[in-house]
Amino acid sequence: MRFHGFDALRVFFCVCVSYWHIVAAPKVTRFAPDILQGFVPTGTDILSMNLLLLAVPVFMQVSMFLYVLNRETKADYFPRRMRQLFIMTLFWATAHNIILEMDVRLFLVSLPYFLGYLISTNTSFYFLVSLMIWTAGYEAVRRVFPAGELSAARATGLWVASMLVMLAAPWFFQGVLQLPYYYWNPMTFIPYLFGGILVRSLLDNGTLDDASRAGRVVGCLTALWLVLSVLEWVFLSRIAWPGYPDKYIMPPYARASLCVGALAIVCGAMAFFRKHHPLLERLAGLSFGVFCLHLLLNHWLAPFFSMFAVTDKTVQYVLVLMLSFAVTYCLKRYPWLV
Repeated sequence: MRFHGFDALRVFFCVCVSYWHIVAAPKVTRFAPDILQGFVPTGTDILSMNLLLLAVPVFMQVSMFLYVLNRETKADYFPRRMRQLFIMTLFWATAHNIILEMDVRLFLVSLPYFLGYLISTNTSFYFLVSLMIWTAGYEAVRRVFPAGELSAARATGLWVASMLVMLAAPWFFQGVLQLPYYYWNPMTFIPYLFGGILVRSLLDNGTLDDASRAGRVVGCLTALWLVLSVLEWVFLSRIAWPGYPDKYIMPPYARASLCVGALAIVCGAMAFFRKHHPLLERLAGLSFGVFCLHLLLNHWLAPFFSMFAVTDKTVQYVLVLMLSFAVTYCLKRYPWLV
């Protein structure tokens, strides 16, 4: 079963995440005590926090749903999936660490450092580590709730409960454990495990195949997404986050609006985007490679941008994006990489 709407999501959000890293991220408002009073978000703040940063949540939601869907029909899918994720994480995280950070300690120190490196990963591949963790987590969940025994209502309850756990996690780590809570902490992504189960339930009970029922579900989720987004700007951006190490005006991922928005987008893509577009499918097949390569290529091209006075970040972004698609196309002979 192929969901053609996912092709559109993969292409759109690989473009979004590239734009975030190259253009938007340096312009987003950072936390400072003197801006909490009377703070008004800029257009870049809203674009980044409410759209561009949906890229990882949507990726996680699609990936967890597809795993939940395929796990019940492919007996050996769990070890194969874990092996695939581990190889991709090891290769790309290592490449980023060495090329961008010039850090070769990975090969010089002990196994504990290596494991800590993969989990904390000073690269852009933290989401693959979380995906491995919650893929394994689904194996535990399905022992408690065997396939087919979770109604959409019960799955919704688990999804809401997992969001509450996610929202409480930063306060628990910082307030109780006195530990920093970075955006890559795997607890940030627990709702997407239960969101995947919920989407599977909606597919099984026919909701996503009925335009009227699907429209009501997607409409309610979209309205909730918008309301939560506004409430977060009104309240969350005014909460002092001095213990939040990443220093953005709001947590990049530990927000309910992103969980709800990702679910709305995935359900909408499944219900209303069913037409096959060959070009879109081809581009979607290159999207993961674009995500893996764009930071490396941006790093390598920086001297040339300086040499030829290419100072406009948007122009740099377009050039890097085009080259990322081209290089990924050449690397498709190695499917375990891209």
